[in-house]
Amino acid sequence: KNCDCEENFHLKMKRKKLTFLVFLNFVIIGKLFGAIFNLIGTNRSITATPFHSIEGAPYQKCFSVCHYSPQCFSFEVSRSSTFTGCLFYRQSYHESMTLLNKPGVTYHSLRIAKDCTELYQQGKRTNGVYEIYILGIYRKQLYCEMEIAGGGWMVFQRRFDGSIDFYNADWDAYKEGFGDASGEYWLGNKWLNLLTTSEKYDYLVWAKAFDGDTRMKKMLGVRVENEDEGFKITFEQETQDYSPNELYGMERMNGAKFSTVDTRNDVWSNAEGCAFRFGPWWHLMCHRVAMNGRYSHNGVASSEANGIIWHDWKGYWTSLKESQIMIRPRSFNP
Repeated sequence: KNCDCEENFHLKMKRKKLTFLVFLNFVIIGKLFGAIFNLIGTNRSITATPFHSIEGAPYQKCFSVCHYSPQCFSFEVSRSSTFTGCLFYRQSYHESMTLLNKPGVTYHSLRIAKDCTELYQQGKRTNGVYEIYILGIYRKQLYCEMEIAGGGWMVFQRRFDGSIDFYNADWDAYKEGFGDASGEYWLGNKWLNLLTTSEKYDYLVWAKAFDGDTRMKKMLGVRVENEDEGFKITFEQETQDYSPNELYGMERMNGAKFSTVDTRNDVWSNAEGCAFRFGPWWHLMCHRVAMNGRYSHNGVASSEANGIIWHDWKGYWTSLKESQIMIRPRSFNP
């Protein structure tokens, strides 16, 4: 009898320990994910088609899968009579704003992000295409660089295979943006203006040559003015971070208005204009860096200084293989 009591005591202690561990697990999950996902509705969910589902999954699994998936912006946990498990959505509640009655489910949505830094702080650490709301209002898809230089960088120019014609794109195309965030693209000068005039932003360029060599350069305090001022760009400082031996040529860009093949804003005396000769860019007279020229598939510029050009690194006759130009709020602290 004493032995039975002792066994019952140990069994009760094991059950209490297990109950505590389960509780602790939920507390940890809540700490990790509570700041990321909001519980939007009980017995309700959005009117959208899920892109993925996991049958029989517990709450923790649902949280974890959505947290680590770049595609996932909301999920529901179902304990209904027809399905038990998780359904995952590419939409957030902010996009849908319509909830259906759906007995037996809880619906959780990622908080909307205004830029890549907010996605980074929400736990998104994988490079890729994300949906953000610029200034919390304008819905855009863009590429976020989450790995280099502390992450959280919003890519506004991305080139790597020549599939998009950056050279012939006109003023309106550069204003609104073109291409696709999953491939080559330009975000749009009007968006650069909205972002960089809302708070202090820094500018980062990463580039790769055909020989596999890479360089990176950071400028502080970038600002792009509005269309009436020709989307003029200014910088506060070119840093010595990452590539101290190669200047980016800020002195040829600082204070320059944007020029395209159909809209000239440079001060070069040549009748053709900088954009016609070297590609759309912030040209003064004309450039030491210009990364929107004709794409070369072998690293040789189509003509002098026309290509993805970084003169102080590779000169005017070498066109680079890849480039990413990015911005990030100065206030970000990874």
